[in-house]
Amino acid sequence: MGKLVKKLLSVVFGINGYLFLNCLEARDSFETTLAPDEEQVAIQEMADTVKSMATPLTDKAMNELLGANVRADSKEPKKFLSNVQLELVKMKCDRNRLVGTMKKWGKVEIILRANTSDKNVNWTDKCNVKLYIGYNGCRLDGKMLLFKADCTCITLQTNKEQSILFFIPGDVYQRHNLGDVPAYCALVFTVDGIRQQTIIVNKEGKDTHRSDADTYHKTVKEQAYIDDRIVRNVDQLPIYADIRGTQHPTLLLDVDA
Repeated sequence: MGKLVKKLLSVVFGINGYLFLNCLEARDSFETTLAPDEEQVAIQEMADTVKSMATPLTDKAMNELLGANVRADSKEPKKFLSNVQLELVKMKCDRNRLVGTMKKWGKVEIILRANTSDKNVNWTDKCNVKLYIGYNGCRLDGKMLLFKADCTCITLQTNKEQSILFFIPGDVYQRHNLGDVPAYCALVFTVDGIRQQTIIVNKEGKDTHRSDADTYHKTVKEQAYIDDRIVRNVDQLPIYADIRGTQHPTLLLDVDA
């Protein structure tokens, strides 16, 4: 038996044991009846047969692994839609520049509303809010300094405005001489495990409703320096932050694995 035939049979054995047994039965005919040119043709025919038989098996396995809720070509598109959609009402950046102490943390308030038309849905659980807030002129390489932070609300009441709070340390403000209004801000909301379209926020704190928001945000991230361990949510504030308690949805406990 030629080396190429042996190599092909070892591959076939890994895909389908039944094909391997059939190939063993045909081994003698390969060795005794096929000329070198004919052997090459037979090998190609066998390879095509293996490919055509293996592809459906692969698709079937992928379907079972991924599940109907994940596949983009699902026959039930409603499974990709949440009953609740998070809406940005307004975003506010509050920094009292008259107070120059490092204890003074800058507050970023995200006012949102969990909208639903289903009157039976009064609460929605585990809503993730991801914040990107960027400043120019902070780095020697000219890249935007893009702070990244996120939190997950244990539950949110539907059809009611609520505030999610993030804070930038005062010494970080002083170190980079950050302005009151960031050069860039983006939000990504996730509800029921389904990621909504990226929201690009304008200087007035409103959603710009860009149709290319995801692509635009990806480009900004690629050209920026991202620091994801600076901005804190309410539950991550240290005692010395000197921030009065305020009403805020309870956040899911973030525990390192």
